[in-house]
Amino acid sequence: PAPTPGLAFDLNALPARLSYQSLKDRYEISFNFPVPAVDPHYRSKPAYYLTNLLGHEGDGSLHQHLKAEGWIESLAAGVSRLDAGNAALSVTIELTPAGREAIDEIGAALFGYIELLKSSEPEAWRYNEQAEAAELSFRFQEKSSATGFVSRTSPNMALYPAEEILVADYLMEGFDAALIKEYLSYLRADNVLIELSGPDLETDQVERWFQVPYRLETDLQLSITAAPGTMHLPEPNPFLPDAVALTESRTAPPALAINRPGAELWLAPDVEFRVPRANQTYTLAIEGGLATPRDLALAQLYARLVNDALNPYAYPAMLAGLSYNIGTSPAGFRLSVAGYSDKQTVLIERVLDTFTALTIDAERFDLYLEELERNWRNFRNERPYTQTYAALSHTVLSTSFTPEELAQAAAGLTAADLEAWRAERFDRFAVVGLAHGNLDAEALAAVDELFADSLTPADIPLLRPELTLVEEALLLEIPVEHNDASMVLYVQDADASFEARARSALTSQILRQSFFSSLRTEQQLGYVVTMTNRTLRDRGALVFIIQSPVASPADLEAATLEFMQAELPKVAELDEATFEQFKAGLVSRLTERAKNLRERSGRYLADLDAEVTTFDSQDRIAAIVNSLTLDDVTDYLTETMT
Repeated sequence: PAPTPGLAFDLNALPARLSYQSLKDRYEISFNFPVPAVDPHYRSKPAYYLTNLLGHEGDGSLHQHLKAEGWIESLAAGVSRLDAGNAALSVTIELTPAGREAIDEIGAALFGYIELLKSSEPEAWRYNEQAEAAELSFRFQEKSSATGFVSRTSPNMALYPAEEILVADYLMEGFDAALIKEYLSYLRADNVLIELSGPDLETDQVERWFQVPYRLETDLQLSITAAPGTMHLPEPNPFLPDAVALTESRTAPPALAINRPGAELWLAPDVEFRVPRANQTYTLAIEGGLATPRDLALAQLYARLVNDALNPYAYPAMLAGLSYNIGTSPAGFRLSVAGYSDKQTVLIERVLDTFTALTIDAERFDLYLEELERNWRNFRNERPYTQTYAALSHTVLSTSFTPEELAQAAAGLTAADLEAWRAERFDRFAVVGLAHGNLDAEALAAVDELFADSLTPADIPLLRPELTLVEEALLLEIPVEHNDASMVLYVQDADASFEARARSALTSQILRQSFFSSLRTEQQLGYVVTMTNRTLRDRGALVFIIQSPVASPADLEAATLEFMQAELPKVAELDEATFEQFKAGLVSRLTERAKNLRERSGRYLADLDAEVTTFDSQDRIAAIVNSLTLDDVTDYLTETMT
């Protein structure tokens, strides 16, 4: 057994504030309260009762109060196990520009909400709601990847009895008001470490190992006020599922279930995974789509405002295992709903009502405009290979725009601009989508009725990305503010056939490990070295990616071309057994059965987006791979090198 740890914090040094500088233009504040160890109470989880309330985003919540003031972009609460003897309950907040000037007010509101919690006794029904949601999550969890399962499960082997390793994280077996109040007693102004991060904070020291400028302040005087009158504890959650039975006894690939002017809806009933869940994804296409950076910037702003308006209503649904998202696609908007199928139609109705009748608030518009512009400009601080790989899409896809282009298009936009854009573009919609999982034709018909009532239907073409055909060598140089260099080499297939995609996929399968071994292990040119077979629109390609601290982009390109020249004769000399192993490995990956509902939904949706309505693209490519010969691959490589 490991030695018994001492206290993680010097309690005499609290309260304290640690300020440190970040690279990205993002400001966060975190309130960290040392609390007793959580290990002994894994069956009852008293601290999670508190974090559920502190992190709640519904009506009356701390999140809603701070959001209404325009001070925060996000808020999250959680418990961290530091070691066997220590834990910390943390409330982490991402700040808006106005929030950076209201640190004291934010702290006062947090402590006011804590006082609200202390003023009322813990309630069994709240605990039971959390316990029910946790029990449903355990009961209907789906298979994940083997590596994901191992990484989640192995730490639990040191913490829990063998028979509870799989269930321990979900257990909430005993409401204990006294124990909840004990943990609540540690949420005090004299027992907190406040962390504040941002790119330009005042500091007076430099951290030894990572050279981060920081400042540590003690003897803080924190204000505590009564909770603002707008704050109250949440009401009972109406979204906990009433029915968790499977509606169908069959599983079938997608079939066109509704085909009317302005609507093309596909249904794929699926009970193979024995979960009462469904995934519904619908493209809400507008005429002309999002063809310019300005269109995309305005659409993303509108989606943010819709999600913001829906959050108090939809957050309880998320807690109950039912989530939604309004995002964008080249054709317009994309509505996704996932989780327990029981109340999905209720949620979709509310989402559509808000989407079509949103009141555009000028202050909220300005808040999200600033947030989006900052996020786009922060992209220049991403890792070099991330920026270079993203530039590939921006270069060859007609509807993909650089973050800088979006930021420039958004500069100076007003709420009136968004109002005018909506009035012009929201007059007609075409809906194309897929419902997959524990749903039947009746449920899909109810959703279609909502679309017909909420959106003016029209047979308009969906804007789809146009792919630039690479017919000659193109060098694109990207300035990156980083000491490392990065290179992405994109070799596009000659045509858009499944045959071409099969050849490039098999070539990637054969070369991938050799590329990594040669450039990373042997030549040590970089720690990010990978090769992939990427399909953009409907055309495959070989893509080589390297990030290096020791070589220039030109050197990385030369090393990649040298590798290709050296590998061509090696591939030509592969024996039949080895070649068949490569083929079998790729075919196995292409035809592997989906592990869960989400993975199968993703495959169906990718085919629908690519207009492959037989929903069998991977099987068709696998069949072609099976028929390829070594001469096919060497001919492809020879053509590629020339």
